[in-house]
Amino acid sequence: MKSLKLSDYFEIVDPKYIVLKLTPVKSLRNYNSDKIVAAVASLYRSLTQRIVRENRKLMIVRQVKVSYYIYMDKNKIEFYFVVPERYLPLLKSKISDTWASVTVKKVDTLPTVGDNPVKYYLTYKKEDALSLSTDRRNNVLLSGLLNTAEVLEQGERCAVMFSFCPTSQSSWRANCVNAIQKYADGLPMDRQKLGGSYILKNILIILIDVLGVVLESVSDIFGAKKPEPPKMIRQNLSPETLRKKDSTVVNTQIIVMSSSENKHRAINNAISVCQSFSALNSDNELVYRRYYNHPDTFKATPLECQNFVSLPGKELIEEHNINCIDVMESKVPKELQSGKICIGENTYHGHKQKAYLSTDKSLQYLSLVLIGPTRAGKTTLIRNITQDATDAGECTIIFDFCKSCELSDEISARINHTLSIDCSDPKNLQGMGYNEVTMPSDLFEAYVTAKTMANQLITLIDSIASSDSLTSRMNRYLESAAVVVFLNGGSFYRVIQCLSDAEVRAEEIEKISKLEFENIQKHIKNLQELNEGTCGTKYHLISGIMDRIDKLQQNAYMEMMFEKSCDDNINLIDEMGKSQVICIRIPDSMFPTLTDKDVYCTYWITKIWLALQLRKSDIKVNIVVDELYQVPHCQDFIRSKLSQMAKYHAKMIISAHYLEQIPIIRNELKAANSSYILISGADKDNYKELKDELQPYTVDDLLCLKRYHALCLIKIADGYARFTVKLPPK
Repeated sequence: MKSLKLSDYFEIVDPKYIVLKLTPVKSLRNYNSDKIVAAVASLYRSLTQRIVRENRKLMIVRQVKVSYYIYMDKNKIEFYFVVPERYLPLLKSKISDTWASVTVKKVDTLPTVGDNPVKYYLTYKKEDALSLSTDRRNNVLLSGLLNTAEVLEQGERCAVMFSFCPTSQSSWRANCVNAIQKYADGLPMDRQKLGGSYILKNILIILIDVLGVVLESVSDIFGAKKPEPPKMIRQNLSPETLRKKDSTVVNTQIIVMSSSENKHRAINNAISVCQSFSALNSDNELVYRRYYNHPDTFKATPLECQNFVSLPGKELIEEHNINCIDVMESKVPKELQSGKICIGENTYHGHKQKAYLSTDKSLQYLSLVLIGPTRAGKTTLIRNITQDATDAGECTIIFDFCKSCELSDEISARINHTLSIDCSDPKNLQGMGYNEVTMPSDLFEAYVTAKTMANQLITLIDSIASSDSLTSRMNRYLESAAVVVFLNGGSFYRVIQCLSDAEVRAEEIEKISKLEFENIQKHIKNLQELNEGTCGTKYHLISGIMDRIDKLQQNAYMEMMFEKSCDDNINLIDEMGKSQVICIRIPDSMFPTLTDKDVYCTYWITKIWLALQLRKSDIKVNIVVDELYQVPHCQDFIRSKLSQMAKYHAKMIISAHYLEQIPIIRNELKAANSSYILISGADKDNYKELKDELQPYTVDDLLCLKRYHALCLIKIADGYARFTVKLPPK
C-alpha cells in the first residue's frame, strides 16, 4: 500500500510580510495613530474565511498581524512597521493619513538587537476589561522609551516590538460586563493564569468571609455590641474603562529586547525600558516579566494602542538628535507637475518631482512674489525663471535699478537673446517720451490714445516731490497741453513748452483747431486760460508743474533725455513681440538721491505699461522687479495696475527681502491671488502674513528650510498648492 502524507492535503500558510521604515518630521503630531490599530482590527478573518481550496488541497492561512518596532542604539533611533503584503496598500494609506508628512520607505530587514538578547514581555496586571490611560495630548511613553537611548554605551542596543493581531469580538462585551461586576463586588482583578497560587488566593478569601460570619454569630449569642461595618472606599472606574466594553480590541504583545557585552547592563537597560510603561497607569497597568518561552497576549483598544504607536515630534527629535524630515512634505498637485517655468524639485515620501508655475490660461498671469534674504538664491531663481520663459517663447523685462545692475549682468552673460538698454550710457540715451505710440487714423481712437499718454505723463510729473502742491486745476492744464501736443505728434518737452511759452502754445492750438472733434475745443479753452496778454503766461496757474519740471532737470541724465528727440528710441512694443530678455539697466550711479531714482523708474514703468496696452501681440511678458521698496511712487503705480496685468498678457515677478518691505503693494498682491515663494532664511513675519493660506505648514517648517530650499504657495484652480522645493541649480 502507498502511504499518504497529511501535507498533501493540508497546509498551514504564513502570510508574507513587508518592512516599512518611517522617517518622522518635526511638525508631526500623534493624535490619530489609533486609526492604524483600528485598521488592523478590521483585518480579522474567521477560520472558514482563511481556508482556501487549491487543487484538492486545503490551505489554511494564519491570521495576519501588524508589528510596530522601535530600535535604539547610541548613534540612532529608528521606527518601523511590519505589515502583511496583502494589506500593504490599506495600511500604508492609514499610516500616511495619520502622519501625512512622514516618509514611508520599503526596506529589506529590521535592524537586529543581537544574536542572544535579553528579553522581557509586558502584560496587563489586571483583567483585560480595565483600561490604561488614553490621553491623546501627551507622548510620555515614547519620551520615556527614548530616554533609555541616552544611557546606552557604544555597541549596546535596545528595541521594543509591539504586535497587534485582529481577534473575534463576539464575546468581548459580555466578558467586560462580568469583569466590571467582579470589580463592583470587590473580587480580585489580578490577571493570572489558572494555577495553584490563583486557587489558593481565592480559597483564602472565601475562608476569611466564612470566619467573619462565624465570629459575627458568636457575638450575637453573647450579646456583644455589633460594630458598624467599615465603609468600603473604592476608586471609581475611569471613562476609558467604561468605554472599553463597547470598543473594538486587538490581541497585543509587547516584547523588549536588549543587548550588551555586559549582561548586567543589558538587563538594566531592558528594565529601564519596561519601567517607562508606568506612565500609562490607570485602572490597569503594564507589568513586565522575563521572556523565556512565549509572551503573554492581552486585549487592548486602539485608543490604548495609540500610546504604543507613536513617533517623535520636534522636541524629542531635537533632544535625541533623531534623523528626520526637517520640514513637512506635501505632494505637488498634478497641474503643477508639468509646465514651462520650473521653480524647483519637490521631494515627497522619497519621490522627487519637478514643480512648475501654472500654465492655466487665467492663472499664468497672476503675480509671483519671491521672498528671501540676501544670498538666499533669489538671483539664481530669477535667472532660471528667465531662461525657462525665453525657451518657452516668452519675453521677460528685467527692470533693474539696483546697485550696478548685477542681475542684468548675470542674466545677459547666460542668455543669448538679450536686449540691453543702458540708461547710464550718455551716447545712447533714450529720449523721454512714448515713442511707441502711433496715432490712429480714426480721430476718436487718436483722442483716446492721446488721453492715455496724457495720464501717463501726469503720473510721472506727480511722482516728483515738490513743496508746491499739484492742484486739480494744474492737472487740468497739464492734461490739455498733453492731449493737444500728442495729437499733433509732439514730445514731452513740447508739452512743457506748450504750457510755459505763449508762442508754442499758439502754434499747437492753431494746428489742433483744424481737427473737427468736439472735446478738443475744451482743451483749447483750457490752454487759452494760461495766456496773459498777447505773449505772456500766467505762471502762477502752472507753478506746481514747472517746479517739478525744474527738479526733474536737476538730474543730468533726465535733463538730457527730456530735451532729446525720441526718433532714435527703442520701440518697446516691437521688442515685446520677441522671445528675449530686455534688460533696462538703471544703475545707482545715475542718481544722487532715491527721489530722482523713483521719478526715473516711474517714467519707465509708465512707458512699459503703455506699450503693453497698445501692443497687438499675445506673447506673454514677464516683468521682473527687485527691491521695489526703493521707488515708492513706482511701487504705487504697479499696485494700481496689478489687477489689469492679465488682460494685457503680462505677469509681475516681484522680489523682496520680506513682505513688510513692500507695504504699498503688499495687500494688493494678496488680494490679487498672487503666488509666493518663501526662500530659506525668510523670517517668521513673512509666515504670519500668509499663515491662513500656508496651513498646515507651520512657522517652524519655514524656519527649518535647508539652504536653497523654499516653501511655495502657488495659486491653482482649486485654491492654493502648498509644498516645498529645492531651488533649481545654476
